[in-house]
Amino acid sequence: MQPPFAQRAQSEIQKDFAAEAGRPVSDFTLLGGDIRGTDAPGMSPTDLATVRAEATILFHLAAIYDLAVAQTLALSVNLDGTHNVNAFARSLPALAHYHYVSTCYVAGKRTGRILERELRHEAGFRNCTRRRSTWRNWKSRR
Repeated sequence: MQPPFAQRAQSEIQKDFAAEAGRPVSDFTLLGGDIRGTDAPGMSPTDLATVRAEATILFHLAAIYDLAVAQTLALSVNLDGTHNVNAFARSLPALAHYHYVSTCYVAGKRTGRILERELRHEAGFRNCTRRRSTWRNWKSRR
Protein backbone atom coordinates (compact mmCIF):
# COMPACT_ATOMS: atom_id res chain seq x y z
CA MET A 1 0.00 0.00 0.00
CA GLN A 2 1.20 3.48 -0.74
CA PRO A 3 1.87 5.61 2.36
CA PRO A 4 -0.74 8.29 1.46
CA PHE A 5 -3.46 5.64 1.74
CA ALA A 6 -2.32 4.01 5.00
CA GLN A 7 -4.63 5.92 7.33
CA ARG A 8 -7.70 5.28 5.17
CA ALA A 9 -6.83 1.60 4.79
CA GLN A 10 -6.40 1.17 8.54
CA SER A 11 -9.74 2.88 9.12
CA GLU A 12 -11.46 0.54 6.67
CA ILE A 13 -9.91 -2.49 8.33
CA GLN A 14 -11.31 -1.35 11.66
CA LYS A 15 -14.70 -0.40 10.28
CA ASP A 16 -15.31 -3.19 7.77
CA PHE A 17 -12.91 -6.11 7.56
CA ALA A 18 -12.37 -6.91 11.23
CA ALA A 19 -16.04 -6.58 12.07
CA GLU A 20 -17.13 -8.65 9.07
CA ALA A 21 -14.61 -11.38 9.88
CA GLY A 22 -15.40 -11.27 13.60
CA ARG A 23 -11.69 -10.86 14.29
CA PRO A 24 -9.73 -8.29 16.29
CA VAL A 25 -8.06 -5.51 14.30
CA SER A 26 -4.71 -6.80 15.58
CA ASP A 27 -5.14 -9.85 13.32
CA PHE A 28 -4.72 -7.59 10.27
CA THR A 29 -1.46 -6.06 9.13
CA LEU A 30 -0.97 -3.50 6.38
CA LEU A 31 2.43 -3.46 4.74
CA GLY A 32 3.80 -0.89 2.37
CA GLY A 33 6.10 -1.69 -0.50
CA ASP A 34 6.72 -1.39 -4.19
CA ILE A 35 5.51 -4.36 -6.21
CA ARG A 36 7.82 -3.39 -9.06
CA GLY A 37 10.71 -4.77 -7.00
CA THR A 38 11.39 -8.46 -7.34
CA ASP A 39 12.81 -8.75 -3.82
CA ALA A 40 9.73 -9.48 -1.68
CA PRO A 41 7.77 -6.57 -3.13
CA GLY A 42 9.76 -3.83 -1.43
CA MET A 43 9.26 -5.01 2.15
CA SER A 44 11.70 -4.35 4.93
CA PRO A 45 13.61 -7.39 6.22
CA THR A 46 11.56 -7.29 9.44
CA ASP A 47 8.23 -7.21 7.57
CA LEU A 48 9.41 -9.95 5.24
CA ALA A 49 10.33 -12.23 8.15
CA THR A 50 6.93 -11.63 9.76
CA VAL A 51 5.04 -12.31 6.54
CA ARG A 52 7.00 -15.48 5.79
CA ALA A 53 6.33 -16.77 9.32
CA GLU A 54 2.69 -15.73 9.74
CA ALA A 55 0.83 -14.86 6.53
CA THR A 56 -2.09 -17.13 5.72
CA ILE A 57 -4.10 -14.70 3.57
CA LEU A 58 -2.76 -12.26 0.97
CA PHE A 59 -4.70 -9.58 -0.90
CA HIS A 60 -3.21 -8.06 -4.06
CA LEU A 61 -5.06 -4.93 -5.14
CA ALA A 62 -2.11 -2.85 -6.30
CA ALA A 63 -2.46 -1.25 -9.70
CA ILE A 64 -2.36 2.02 -11.55
CA TYR A 65 -5.86 2.90 -12.68
CA ASP A 66 -5.06 6.18 -14.43
CA LEU A 67 -5.70 5.56 -18.13
CA ALA A 68 -3.46 8.48 -19.09
CA VAL A 69 -0.35 7.23 -17.27
CA ALA A 70 2.81 6.52 -19.25
CA GLN A 71 2.85 3.05 -20.76
CA THR A 72 6.21 2.15 -19.20
CA LEU A 73 4.94 2.87 -15.67
CA ALA A 74 1.61 1.11 -16.26
CA LEU A 75 3.33 -2.03 -17.51
CA SER A 76 5.91 -2.07 -14.72
CA VAL A 77 3.22 -1.89 -12.02
CA ASN A 78 0.19 -3.62 -13.51
CA LEU A 79 1.99 -6.40 -15.33
CA ASP A 80 5.47 -6.91 -13.94
CA GLY A 81 4.29 -5.99 -10.43
CA THR A 82 1.52 -8.59 -10.57
CA HIS A 83 4.02 -11.17 -11.77
CA ASN A 84 6.23 -10.27 -8.77
CA VAL A 85 3.35 -10.53 -6.29
CA ASN A 86 2.31 -13.89 -7.78
CA ALA A 87 5.85 -15.19 -7.34
CA PHE A 88 5.93 -13.81 -3.80
CA ALA A 89 2.61 -15.51 -2.98
CA ARG A 90 4.00 -18.85 -4.16
CA SER A 91 6.92 -18.40 -1.74
CA LEU A 92 4.78 -18.09 1.40
CA PRO A 93 4.74 -21.46 3.17
CA ALA A 94 1.56 -20.94 5.23
CA LEU A 95 -0.48 -19.14 2.57
CA ALA A 96 -4.00 -20.58 2.42
CA HIS A 97 -5.82 -17.85 0.46
CA TYR A 98 -4.56 -15.45 -2.20
CA HIS A 99 -7.04 -12.81 -3.36
CA TYR A 100 -6.11 -10.96 -6.53
CA VAL A 101 -8.42 -8.09 -7.45
CA SER A 102 -8.07 -6.77 -10.98
CA THR A 103 -9.92 -4.07 -12.87
CA CYS A 104 -12.76 -4.10 -15.30
CA TYR A 105 -10.31 -2.97 -17.99
CA VAL A 106 -9.11 -6.50 -18.59
CA ALA A 107 -12.42 -7.09 -20.42
CA GLY A 108 -11.50 -4.54 -23.06
CA LYS A 109 -14.23 -3.11 -25.23
CA ARG A 110 -16.55 -6.06 -24.70
CA THR A 111 -19.75 -5.77 -22.69
CA GLY A 112 -21.87 -8.17 -20.68
CA ARG A 113 -20.70 -11.10 -18.62
CA ILE A 114 -17.09 -12.07 -19.27
CA LEU A 115 -15.52 -15.08 -17.61
CA GLU A 116 -11.86 -15.29 -16.61
CA ARG A 117 -11.21 -18.01 -19.18
CA GLU A 118 -12.37 -15.56 -21.87
CA LEU A 119 -9.72 -12.89 -21.30
CA ARG A 120 -7.90 -13.52 -24.57
CA HIS A 121 -9.86 -11.84 -27.35
CA GLU A 122 -9.63 -9.55 -30.36
CA ALA A 123 -12.21 -6.90 -29.35
CA GLY A 124 -9.61 -4.27 -28.46
CA PHE A 125 -8.77 -2.37 -25.28
CA ARG A 126 -9.19 1.10 -23.85
CA ASN A 127 -5.69 1.67 -22.45
CA CYS A 128 -2.03 1.01 -23.21
CA THR A 129 -1.54 -1.61 -20.52
CA ARG A 130 -4.25 -3.88 -21.81
CA ARG A 131 -3.62 -3.35 -25.50
CA ARG A 132 0.00 -4.40 -25.20
CA SER A 133 -0.14 -6.98 -22.48
CA THR A 134 -3.40 -8.83 -22.06
CA TRP A 135 -2.01 -12.22 -22.87
CA ARG A 136 0.94 -11.75 -20.50
CA ASN A 137 -1.42 -10.56 -17.78
CA TRP A 138 -3.77 -13.49 -18.21
CA LYS A 139 -0.78 -15.80 -18.19
CA SER A 140 0.60 -14.20 -14.99
CA ARG A 141 -2.61 -15.13 -13.15
CA ARG A 142 -2.20 -18.83 -13.79
